[in-house]
Amino acid sequence: MTKLFLLKTEGGDIIGWGPNDQAYLAKLGPGECLECDTRKARNPAHHRRFFALLQAAFAGQNKYQRIGDLLIELKLRAGWYDEYVTAEGKLVYVPKSISWARMDQETFEEFYGDAVVELSFMFPEIEHIAAEADEIIARRTLEAVE
Repeated sequence: MTKLFLLKTEGGDIIGWGPNDQAYLAKLGPGECLECDTRKARNPAHHRRFFALLQAAFAGQNKYQRIGDLLIELKLRAGWYDEYVTAEGKLVYVPKSISWARMDQETFEEFYGDAVVELSFMFPEIEHIAAEADEIIARRTLEAVE
């Protein structure tokens, strides 16, 4: 199985994103068909921005010993978890993965919005997190009205 990255051009054609992708597509003969499971590729800059905000929040506090602990708390507060009932009947919340491989860009954007808003509640004194959250809330409000 080959993993391809594809790009839609201004003209509406689908082409290979990089040289290896283009070379693979060039080998296809006329009438050959590919079966694809698709997902929108993650935006690396968006991913880095989230972790920069998380790092800024972590650096400005003394409650969490590890950044991973803050991330778990943030996922739970943002509702980014699965509910699991143990054999003893106890309900536990298991944070979902935000790994690059498990999440497409659209899902990451949803998580990002929820997480940044929660970060702004957790750390209201960090102005650039609050400003980012305000933009997200305003955008979501506008989308709800439309």
